[in-house]
Amino acid sequence: MEKVNTNTHKKTLICISAPANRGKTDTAIEVISLLITYPAVKLIKQNFNSKKILDSCIVQIGKQIIGVDIEGDPGTNFPARINALAAHPCDAIVCTARTSGETLDAAKKTAKKNNMLFILTTTYQPDNSATESIMNDYKAEHIIDLLKKRGHI
Repeated sequence: MEKVNTNTHKKTLICISAPANRGKTDTAIEVISLLITYPAVKLIKQNFNSKKILDSCIVQIGKQIIGVDIEGDPGTNFPARINALAAHPCDAIVCTARTSGETLDAAKKTAKKNNMLFILTTTYQPDNSATESIMNDYKAEHIIDLLKKRGHI
């Protein structure tokens, strides 16, 4: 297998993709929870949807700006939000999307348009729903590790 030089992209877009009700939102919320625990983190912006629920936020850690969008369902104005994060400009974006369609297409287009390394990942999907919350937390930790390895934290 040929190695890909990931250093050609200074920016990163990590897209958590899975079918409905498979832990995408919970994983992204945990990513936010982990990010805001970093020393010297600065909360730049929070966006709330019409139901007053957080749908995205932007933080700065050191010189790196990281955006997280948690509402990757169709019909939620996701394309506009993901483009706004890229335009902010975020050095890294973590978002959620269904396995195909509007939201996944928007994430891919945003990454390409902004010369971001696009990393598609899924939630862990255990066959025991009692462990799903723990698996979402593990996935969030792995995303944080990936952000560290890419130099965003």
